Amino acid sequence: MSSTSWINRDKRLAIYDRDDFKCLWCGKRLFIGIDRLSLDHLKPRTKNGKHHESNLITSCESCNSSRQDKPWKKFAANNDVIAKINKHRRRSIKSRRKFAKKVIEAADSWEESLLSALYDD
Repeated sequence: MSSTSWINRDKRLAIYDRDDFKCLWCGKRLFIGIDRLSLDHLKPRTKNGKHHESNLITSCESCNSSRQDKPWKKFAANNDVIAKINKHRRRSIKSRRKFAKKVIEAADSWEESLLSALYDD
């Protein structure tokens, strides 16, 4: 099973967008300090955490793997991080998800066009 098969691509992208494409734990941004983002379950899946957007935050892979299944409020560096996470997780992803779907469709279409141009006789 692929590591991303548990969540739709548009939902993942919408959550990254909601969280400003940065790790909510350490504050590093995509391409400015980190190369890859991941999603972290605030209530871990091992403790029946759901895949709902209010239980998911953007994390760098380093913070996500360091945290493991520690309680998120204990892992947070300070109360400012807790407040920031609570603020972000309450934001709706509905409009962001519509935009994410369009971005993904355009990217898929562009990739298909490029592959077609490269490999079609």
